[in-house]
Amino acid sequence: MKPATMTVLPAWFGPSNDSFIDAPPDHHVSAFSWLAGLLDILSALAFATAEALAPRVRKSL
Repeated sequence: MKPATMTVLPAWFGPSNDSFIDAPPDHHVSAFSWLAGLLDILSALAFATAEALAPRVRKSL
């Protein structure tokens, strides 16, 4: 499974990048594709934040 950021970054970022920005018309990148990619990134950030804050919350109990 590839990192979600590889979808949002431009094609020049790396050889394994499958970019939505420079996608050819035959890839059919729609608004739903963008929504799914961005929600994937946002959920990863939410889980990382929760993991970082968990020890602090646990100590305060």
